[in-house]
Amino acid sequence: MRKTILIGVVLLLGLALLANAGYGYDMSGEFQRMIGSNPLDAAYDRESKAVSNGKDWGTQTWVELETKYAKLWDGELNAIYRKLLAVLSPGEQAKLRTAQRGWLQYHRNEAEFVAATLLATRKDGPILGSQGRVDSILAYKNRIRSRTLELMEYFYLLRGEVRFVYREP
Repeated sequence: MRKTILIGVVLLLGLALLANAGYGYDMSGEFQRMIGSNPLDAAYDRESKAVSNGKDWGTQTWVELETKYAKLWDGELNAIYRKLLAVLSPGEQAKLRTAQRGWLQYHRNEAEFVAATLLATRKDGPILGSQGRVDSILAYKNRIRSRTLELMEYFYLLRGEVRFVYREP
Protein backbone atom coordinates (compact mmCIF):
# COMPACT_ATOMS: atom_id res chain seq x y z
CA MET A 1 0.00 0.00 0.00
CA ARG A 2 2.78 2.45 0.96
CA LYS A 3 4.58 1.63 -2.29
CA THR A 4 1.47 2.47 -4.33
CA ILE A 5 0.95 5.74 -2.47
CA LEU A 6 4.61 6.73 -2.90
CA ILE A 7 4.53 5.98 -6.62
CA GLY A 8 1.32 7.98 -6.95
CA VAL A 9 2.80 10.95 -5.09
CA VAL A 10 5.96 10.91 -7.23
CA LEU A 11 3.95 10.70 -10.45
CA LEU A 12 1.56 13.48 -9.41
CA LEU A 13 4.42 15.75 -8.41
CA GLY A 14 6.14 15.01 -11.70
CA LEU A 15 3.02 15.86 -13.68
CA ALA A 16 2.49 19.06 -11.70
CA LEU A 17 6.09 20.02 -12.35
CA LEU A 18 5.74 19.40 -16.07
CA ALA A 19 2.58 21.48 -16.16
CA ASN A 20 4.41 24.37 -14.51
CA ALA A 21 7.66 24.03 -16.47
CA GLY A 22 6.70 26.74 -18.96
CA TYR A 23 7.45 30.20 -17.71
CA GLY A 24 5.48 32.09 -20.32
CA TYR A 25 8.29 34.01 -21.98
CA ASP A 26 8.52 31.84 -25.09
CA MET A 27 5.02 32.18 -26.48
CA SER A 28 5.80 29.92 -29.45
CA GLY A 29 6.09 26.86 -27.20
CA GLU A 30 9.33 25.87 -28.93
CA PHE A 31 11.36 25.98 -25.73
CA GLN A 32 8.82 23.77 -23.99
CA ARG A 33 9.03 21.27 -26.85
CA MET A 34 12.83 21.30 -26.72
CA ILE A 35 13.06 20.55 -23.02
CA GLY A 36 10.09 18.19 -22.96
CA SER A 37 12.30 15.25 -23.85
CA ASN A 38 15.49 16.29 -22.10
CA PRO A 39 18.06 13.62 -21.22
CA LEU A 40 17.99 14.23 -17.48
CA ASP A 41 14.24 13.77 -17.08
CA ALA A 42 14.35 10.75 -19.38
CA ALA A 43 17.07 9.11 -17.26
CA TYR A 44 15.17 9.92 -14.07
CA ASP A 45 11.96 8.41 -15.46
CA ARG A 46 13.75 5.18 -16.37
CA GLU A 47 15.52 4.95 -13.03
CA SER A 48 12.44 5.76 -10.96
CA LYS A 49 10.47 3.05 -12.79
CA ALA A 50 13.27 0.58 -12.10
CA VAL A 51 13.27 1.54 -8.41
CA SER A 52 9.48 1.24 -8.23
CA ASN A 53 9.60 -2.25 -9.69
CA GLY A 54 12.79 -3.35 -7.93
CA LYS A 55 13.18 -5.72 -5.01
CA ASP A 56 15.17 -3.16 -3.00
CA TRP A 57 12.34 -0.63 -3.02
CA GLY A 58 12.13 1.48 0.12
CA THR A 59 12.37 4.95 1.57
CA GLN A 60 16.17 5.00 1.57
CA THR A 61 16.30 3.91 -2.08
CA TRP A 62 13.99 6.79 -3.04
CA VAL A 63 16.01 9.26 -0.97
CA GLU A 64 19.18 8.12 -2.75
CA LEU A 65 17.53 8.42 -6.18
CA GLU A 66 16.18 11.91 -5.50
CA THR A 67 19.51 13.01 -4.02
CA LYS A 68 21.36 11.76 -7.10
CA TYR A 69 19.10 13.74 -9.42
CA ALA A 70 19.18 16.83 -7.20
CA LYS A 71 22.97 16.82 -7.65
CA LEU A 72 22.65 16.31 -11.41
CA TRP A 73 20.16 19.19 -11.72
CA ASP A 74 22.45 21.33 -9.58
CA GLY A 75 25.24 20.66 -12.08
CA GLU A 76 22.93 21.75 -14.90
CA LEU A 77 21.97 24.86 -12.94
CA ASN A 78 25.59 25.88 -12.44
CA ALA A 79 26.41 25.24 -16.09
CA ILE A 80 23.51 27.28 -17.51
CA TYR A 81 24.14 30.06 -15.00
CA ARG A 82 27.74 30.38 -16.26
CA LYS A 83 26.61 30.22 -19.90
CA LEU A 84 23.99 32.88 -19.30
CA LEU A 85 26.46 35.18 -17.56
CA ALA A 86 28.80 34.84 -20.55
CA VAL A 87 26.24 36.32 -22.98
CA LEU A 88 24.98 39.18 -20.80
CA SER A 89 26.22 42.74 -20.55
CA PRO A 90 27.87 43.78 -17.26
CA GLY A 91 24.65 45.44 -16.07
CA GLU A 92 22.58 42.37 -16.94
CA GLN A 93 25.14 40.13 -15.22
CA ALA A 94 24.78 42.15 -12.02
CA LYS A 95 20.99 41.77 -12.12
CA LEU A 96 21.24 38.02 -12.74
CA ARG A 97 23.72 37.63 -9.88
CA THR A 98 21.34 39.49 -7.56
CA ALA A 99 18.41 37.35 -8.72
CA GLN A 100 20.40 34.14 -8.32
CA ARG A 101 21.57 35.06 -4.82
CA GLY A 102 17.94 35.75 -3.90
CA TRP A 103 16.80 32.44 -5.35
CA LEU A 104 19.60 30.58 -3.57
CA GLN A 105 18.71 32.21 -0.26
CA TYR A 106 15.04 31.24 -0.74
CA HIS A 107 16.01 27.67 -1.72
CA ARG A 108 18.24 27.17 1.32
CA ASN A 109 15.81 28.82 3.73
CA GLU A 110 12.96 26.66 2.45
CA ALA A 111 14.99 23.47 2.94
CA GLU A 112 16.01 24.56 6.45
CA PHE A 113 12.42 25.41 7.36
CA VAL A 114 11.12 22.03 6.20
CA ALA A 115 13.90 20.18 8.03
CA ALA A 116 13.37 22.12 11.26
CA THR A 117 9.58 22.13 11.18
CA LEU A 118 8.19 19.19 9.26
CA LEU A 119 10.99 16.62 9.54
CA ALA A 120 12.18 17.40 13.07
CA THR A 121 11.21 15.10 15.88
CA ARG A 122 8.43 16.64 17.90
CA LYS A 123 6.98 15.30 21.13
CA ASP A 124 4.28 13.53 19.09
CA GLY A 125 6.68 12.54 16.27
CA PRO A 126 7.71 14.18 13.01
CA ILE A 127 4.86 15.65 10.99
CA LEU A 128 5.88 13.99 7.73
CA GLY A 129 7.29 10.72 9.07
CA SER A 130 9.73 8.63 7.03
CA GLN A 131 7.91 9.52 3.80
CA GLY A 132 8.80 13.14 4.56
CA ARG A 133 12.45 12.40 3.82
CA VAL A 134 11.48 11.47 0.27
CA ASP A 135 9.07 14.38 -0.09
CA SER A 136 11.59 16.93 1.17
CA ILE A 137 14.41 15.86 -1.16
CA LEU A 138 11.90 15.66 -4.03
CA ALA A 139 10.82 19.25 -3.34
CA TYR A 140 14.48 20.28 -3.02
CA LYS A 141 15.30 18.67 -6.38
CA ASN A 142 12.24 20.17 -8.05
CA ARG A 143 13.16 23.69 -6.93
CA ILE A 144 16.59 23.25 -8.51
CA ARG A 145 15.07 21.75 -11.66
CA SER A 146 12.58 24.58 -11.97
CA ARG A 147 15.24 27.29 -11.59
CA THR A 148 17.48 25.49 -14.08
CA LEU A 149 14.72 25.41 -16.68
CA GLU A 150 13.96 29.06 -16.03
CA LEU A 151 17.59 30.04 -16.71
CA MET A 152 17.63 27.74 -19.75
CA GLU A 153 14.60 29.55 -21.12
CA TYR A 154 16.37 32.89 -20.72
CA PHE A 155 19.38 31.51 -22.57
CA TYR A 156 17.14 30.06 -25.26
CA LEU A 157 15.47 33.44 -25.78
CA LEU A 158 18.86 35.13 -26.08
CA ARG A 159 20.69 32.51 -28.15
CA GLY A 160 18.05 30.18 -29.60
CA GLU A 161 19.50 26.99 -28.19
CA VAL A 162 19.28 24.66 -25.22
CA ARG A 163 21.95 22.11 -24.40
CA PHE A 164 22.16 19.89 -21.37
CA VAL A 165 25.51 19.02 -19.83
CA TYR A 166 24.17 15.65 -18.69
CA ARG A 167 24.84 12.70 -20.97
CA GLU A 168 23.65 9.15 -20.44
CA PRO A 169 26.45 6.96 -19.01
